[in-house]
Amino acid sequence: MNEKDIVVWNAMFCGYTQQLESEEALKLYLELQLSRQKPNEFTFAALVSAASNLASIQHGQQFHNQLIKMGLDSDPFVTNALVDMYSKCGSIEEACKIFDSKIWSDVACWNSIISTYAQHGEAEQALIMFDRMMKEQIKPNFITFVGVLSACSHAGLVEDGLRHFESMPQFGIEPGTEHYACIVSLLGRAGKLFEAKEFIMKMPIKPEAIVWRSLLSACTAAGNIELGRYAAEMAILSDPVDSGSYILLSNIYASKGLWADVKRVREKMEYNGVVKETGRSWVEANNEVHTFAAKDRTHCETSLILSILDSLILQMKGLGYVPDTMTLLIND
Repeated sequence: MNEKDIVVWNAMFCGYTQQLESEEALKLYLELQLSRQKPNEFTFAALVSAASNLASIQHGQQFHNQLIKMGLDSDPFVTNALVDMYSKCGSIEEACKIFDSKIWSDVACWNSIISTYAQHGEAEQALIMFDRMMKEQIKPNFITFVGVLSACSHAGLVEDGLRHFESMPQFGIEPGTEHYACIVSLLGRAGKLFEAKEFIMKMPIKPEAIVWRSLLSACTAAGNIELGRYAAEMAILSDPVDSGSYILLSNIYASKGLWADVKRVREKMEYNGVVKETGRSWVEANNEVHTFAAKDRTHCETSLILSILDSLILQMKGLGYVPDTMTLLIND
């Protein structure tokens, strides 16, 4: 295209962000700065979301500063993106500060702050915000209850979670897979495994793999092999190519020393062509991103890093820490 207005640029920013190509979105912003086009609130909403996907608080703060300078920080789309970004970057205080500074907030903004508290284990605060939302006569939607039920699940608030779940039809909201998965997780974490299974069997919609995996995770934590095997079979039947169900089942067997069963699960993974995606972690230091994978030795400072890790492990063991070697073996 010879002529590109800001709408075209924004379409590309949103496309990259929605497809989780966040680094490409940031590179494209450098090109925008060299053009004659001026970014608007939609531009920064997408870019802040890109920084959120990367969990890069440095980029998020830079965009926030530019928003303030341009007087665009009061836009509701931008506000929601900023709350979400600071939350995912671990700065819950900053997320709450932005939310409280706004005179008017729509349901999306309330959803962001409720989810922020839920993701950081602040269940009581999440429920307090939900009560405030109700008092201000903001009608909750599908996403609101995902945040509320998630908060109840993480905190083990069984009665509160069930009460909120049962109240959804009052707001014209039909429970979806995400809500059912939250309730299964809620019951499972409370040790009510068979109640969780019964809840799944009574679902008015076909349980998706994520629902069975929620039960499987609870069985893994409780060490319930029989129910865990059943949940894994149902999850694999729903999604045969997802490695998570196989790995969770392997962990149950490994925790009991049932290595023949572990081998059988691995063989089934190979037979079905399922490959466990390599887990990666990264850290940003001195404006440089360092990426690490299990058993990776390619980093230029590998020897120094490993020596420091060995020192930390010795200190942890000195304080009585015992690693779960079986689970670590399976996850590797």
